[in-house]
Amino acid sequence: MASCSSAGVDEDQLGEGDVVQKPSKIPKTSIWDTTDEESIQSQLIMSVLYNGGCLGLSYYDTESGQLCIMLDVAETKDYEILKRVIMQVEPSIVLSSSKQNENMQQILKDCSSPEGDTGSIFACSISVEVLPSVEFSK
Repeated sequence: MASCSSAGVDEDQLGEGDVVQKPSKIPKTSIWDTTDEESIQSQLIMSVLYNGGCLGLSYYDTESGQLCIMLDVAETKDYEILKRVIMQVEPSIVLSSSKQNENMQQILKDCSSPEGDTGSIFACSISVEVLPSVEFSK
């Protein structure tokens, strides 16, 4: 379902003796508002984009340095695939474009509902950051 590569390096380019290391410092941006380095090290940051009936999704594990990319898939109108992936991966942060349709924005809003909220289908609260659409274009 997903293919992973460490530190953004294609596994096909690695030789037997090559060593891939994660960056020694993680840049502080608005999504990392904490000064506790341990909490920064253990985050899963997911990026989602829905366009033309297809869902594109990737997530980055700050602890292992792995970037996992899911192949684009045809998404249902109810965003069942997105919901399932969010429940399985349990990201701490979800990044999305400001130009996503209202239904997807509602799903992401449900993700950020406080834990125990009866309207949320997710077990825990997830930080959702909506970024300008320029961040998601080619």
